[in-house]
Amino acid sequence: RLLDRACALEMESQPNFFAHAKRLLPVDAEICLQKAVQLENQKERLEPRGLIVTRRRIFILSQSKGSSKIESNFHFLAISRFESAKPNQFVIHAGNHSYSFRVNAGDADEVIASVLTALRSNLPHTPLESLVKWTLEPANRFESIRSLVASAIDSAGGSDAGPCGGFAGAYAFMCNFFHTEFRAEVEWDINTIYHSHGTKQLDLRDFDHLDARDLVPIIASLAHNNWFTKLSSQGVKLSQDAVEAVAKVLELSPALEELSLEHAGLTKDSVSKLAASLQSSTRSVLRSLDFSGNLLEDKGVSNLAAVIGEMDHGLEVLKLAKVGLTAKGVATLSQALKKNEHNFRSLKVIKLSDNQLNPEGITALMEFLVGNNVVQHLDLSKTNCALEKIFGGLLRGCCPNLQHLDLSHNRYSVRKGKEILVPEAVHGFFSKTTQLKTAFLSHGKFPPEALKAVLRGLSENKAVSKLELNLASNELGSAGASVLTSFLSRLHCLALLDLTNNDLEADMTDLCKAIRECPSSLKTLRLGENFKSQKGRGSAVAVEAVASLLSSENCGIEVLSVADSKLKLLMGNLLDTLSTSESLVEIDISGNSMGDRGARMLARALQVNTAIKTIHWDRNGVGPAGFRDVAVALKENHSLLEMPMPIHDAAAHLKDGVQTYLFEIQNALNRNHSVQRLDVNQAMRRQEQIMLSTTQQQVADKEVVDLQDLLLSVDSVENKDEIDAIVNEANKTSHLLMRLHSQEYEDSLSGSIQRRLQAAATDMHAFVAETILRENSTRMLNAVEAMYSSLMSDELKSSLAQVVKDNASVPPDFINDIFTQGIGVDVVAKVCQVSYDVAVELSEVAVDALKRRLQEHKETLKALQEKQEAEAAKVRQEEAVAAEAEAAVEAEKSQADGEVATATVESKSVSENKDEADAGKNSLISQLKKQTIRQRPGSVNFDDLTLKSSGPKLDHLTKDRPRPRKMFRPTARPSFRVPVDLFAAGDGAEDGKTTLPTVKRPSADYADAEEKVKAKEKVAEKKAKGRSKTMMPFMKGASEEKDKEKKKEKEKEKKKGSLFKKGGRQKSEEEKTAAEESSTVKEAVEESPVVAEEKPETAFAGPMTAVRETKLPPAGVGFEAALAAEFHKKKTMKEEQKKEQEKKEEKKEEE
Repeated sequence: RLLDRACALEMESQPNFFAHAKRLLPVDAEICLQKAVQLENQKERLEPRGLIVTRRRIFILSQSKGSSKIESNFHFLAISRFESAKPNQFVIHAGNHSYSFRVNAGDADEVIASVLTALRSNLPHTPLESLVKWTLEPANRFESIRSLVASAIDSAGGSDAGPCGGFAGAYAFMCNFFHTEFRAEVEWDINTIYHSHGTKQLDLRDFDHLDARDLVPIIASLAHNNWFTKLSSQGVKLSQDAVEAVAKVLELSPALEELSLEHAGLTKDSVSKLAASLQSSTRSVLRSLDFSGNLLEDKGVSNLAAVIGEMDHGLEVLKLAKVGLTAKGVATLSQALKKNEHNFRSLKVIKLSDNQLNPEGITALMEFLVGNNVVQHLDLSKTNCALEKIFGGLLRGCCPNLQHLDLSHNRYSVRKGKEILVPEAVHGFFSKTTQLKTAFLSHGKFPPEALKAVLRGLSENKAVSKLELNLASNELGSAGASVLTSFLSRLHCLALLDLTNNDLEADMTDLCKAIRECPSSLKTLRLGENFKSQKGRGSAVAVEAVASLLSSENCGIEVLSVADSKLKLLMGNLLDTLSTSESLVEIDISGNSMGDRGARMLARALQVNTAIKTIHWDRNGVGPAGFRDVAVALKENHSLLEMPMPIHDAAAHLKDGVQTYLFEIQNALNRNHSVQRLDVNQAMRRQEQIMLSTTQQQVADKEVVDLQDLLLSVDSVENKDEIDAIVNEANKTSHLLMRLHSQEYEDSLSGSIQRRLQAAATDMHAFVAETILRENSTRMLNAVEAMYSSLMSDELKSSLAQVVKDNASVPPDFINDIFTQGIGVDVVAKVCQVSYDVAVELSEVAVDALKRRLQEHKETLKALQEKQEAEAAKVRQEEAVAAEAEAAVEAEKSQADGEVATATVESKSVSENKDEADAGKNSLISQLKKQTIRQRPGSVNFDDLTLKSSGPKLDHLTKDRPRPRKMFRPTARPSFRVPVDLFAAGDGAEDGKTTLPTVKRPSADYADAEEKVKAKEKVAEKKAKGRSKTMMPFMKGASEEKDKEKKKEKEKEKKKGSLFKKGGRQKSEEEKTAAEESSTVKEAVEESPVVAEEKPETAFAGPMTAVRETKLPPAGVGFEAALAAEFHKKKTMKEEQKKEQEKKEEKKEEE
């Protein structure tokens, strides 16, 4: 007691240390406690000192020459322990120093309580026991200290931490500890941006503009913060101090769950420090580790694996991509994962990509994966592993939970000259997996056999849905395309198919047909870099196949990518499809060099398309003109929402003023994001044009035309009126949409909605003013009166009531405008949109039904036409049989008539015997006109023949004479056969026997005519029995007769050549044709056996003066039968050829 009293007297006699203490402290220092103390030095002597406790530090003052100075100071976090054996004595251990103080009785508890209060106010979420240790005697003293701390905190306004768990206060506390400048911008970002968005991830990229040492207090603040649960530093290089701060966070933080230090410049030693801190932590809840992009090597990964194997809980995410890992490190990691059984129930993401694991490393990893794990995301891309060795482990342990599988940039082991063996595990995994959502198998040169196993497994899998399959850059070629086309129609699980850069141009047509048959689940298709032969037809055909796919009725593709295909102007075929495509909502046409012409095609499509929402179109060489066209088109387009800025094209033309067009494009997109009322009239007109140009409507129009043609070709139709009505309705289809839309009804509908909303606005205003605002105002007044009860007076109450009355009201126009202008416009727009959609669907259903009905009537008429043709053919066949029977009877009758002499009629040269030739021609014409003979194209028209008499040579006016059309020129010499009907009884008949009409021929002008007649009479006498066979030249079968025929043809050609020479010029094609037809007729008459019978010369219709009539004997039945058979045969052949040609044309049109 005497010692304490002496100490107290000495304290009272100490100099005043605190007279100018404020000047000695930092400007922002806030003094919490100041005490006069005695410091025990190393010689155990007591020296007077001044002790100042601020909010963050303890200052020890000494006095020299009558003035005070700061002898030492230390931060609260530097304090490791308090010791106090007596109420007037305490020891502070800070860093490497210990300070022993003597104070007045009870002051020791006050100093300790002041320090603990400052710690609690700066770090409200950290337990005091984890910040500082203490030893007090007696032990019950701590209760009094705790009560002093609680009282101080309550007097300071409670322990409200502030935004983001009091991060700003902890940051300031740490800045003071690390002697770094406090950055107000950091405090503002945390308290404003992070807090307003509720962000739980502290991203160091937001502060990478600061110095490296300024990041240290930011990181260290997380050790005492419960708000942030994730620390990310992607691409931000960390110093050694920052790494130590991260280690402290791992040791102390009770909230940090995710640590992502990608490309942070860590080494194997840095990771070893982090692993040690994590191992010593007792409060860690870390579940996600990402050290990708740091050179950890096998040693660093092994140190980390040792901690993972000893954690009292399992990891959920482990990412070690591109860390220099080899098979040795993977083996250690796999063993650690197996050692901690929690990992089998918790580990969901494993990313080991871009490491040289090799097959040995994959085998080691499979030791963990074959277990009953819950891995959902597995990334083994670029690990130099054999693909066929992975699926065995996946099949055994990962089928139930795996959702994302990335095996890209790994080769399938293919040995030259040997058969490719595909393990059954490939097919087994893809057929049994149940949760798979994405499968990346790109850049692996996947052989067709392996691809077939994958697709076969997916086709048998009924559990997987909405799968994204990436097969890009696998060099599939024609073999892979064949496998795809055979399986696509059975893949009901596909939602995305990436076939980029697979050399599929030659097989694009078949591939698109297979995609068209693919189930409707396929929504995204990527075909870029498959169009290689821009200079040939290959790319044009491939692009046309893609365009046909998009324009098909059952196409369900919503997202299409043909990026980096360099299609240039071939993009026009694809962009034309956008005008009518109703399913496509996103398209990527970047990197196609389509230029301004392509941009104009895109602008035209955007003016009519209402379905597309997103377009990517950079790297196309578009200039100012193209940007202008697109900007103008978007003024009429109200559906496009996203059109990313084409930076490459725009940057190349900034000097040309493209900024204006870019602003117009952006303004149009912003307008489309706001709610706009649909212009139903415009939409209906646009949809009407789309319907008229669709394949469905064109098919319906073709059905109408075919049906009308069939009606004309069929004699009698029972339901002709019904068909006419259907055709009439089909012709009115183009006006269906506008009839479904009524502008008057739309106006009345809008008025009804507006009136209803105005009434609702009135009711809402009354409810808000009389109920909501009144109750809320009363509640706030009561709260003010309760808090300031001593201050309340009648005058103040009336003032508060008047404030409530003046401010607690909502203008009636405000609610009315919201209902009528806001909600009303939205409701009317939605109603119009729904009405428009209903009209479009109704029209499509009606057109489908109409097309089916037209097809039914078409098939009915075709059947009727075939039936009528069959009946007509049957009638003709019966007539032919009857004619043959009659001919047989006549043949038997003619054999009893005796021998018959033959006569031959020959004609002289046309140029020398004009009159006689005209007479013969007119005689034949008079007989031919009695029959209704339909000449085929290319036959001779005798009315057009102009033959000159003997005398002057032909005067050819080749310049004035019109030339015949070459397209109708006969390819061979036309033949003319005398029809059977020409030899009917009555004309030249005698004794009831059928004879040919009399043929007059010249007698005086030909000296050798009689000799030729006699020669032929001798021949006829020798072959009297076979006379019927010699009547027609084309019926001769003997070789001698054929040789004679050939000789006669040669002689005739020579005669024709001499005639051409006599004419002095080359004859025209028309005259040649006429001469050939005339010679054919004469041959048929000359070579027919006749009997010469002299008759008196009579005047003929022509200018001939001397003629001799020759009369045929009773014609043999063989002659008439042969003529009839030949004529019927040719007619039948022509009809059959015509039918076959019509069938081919119909089949071609249907295709």
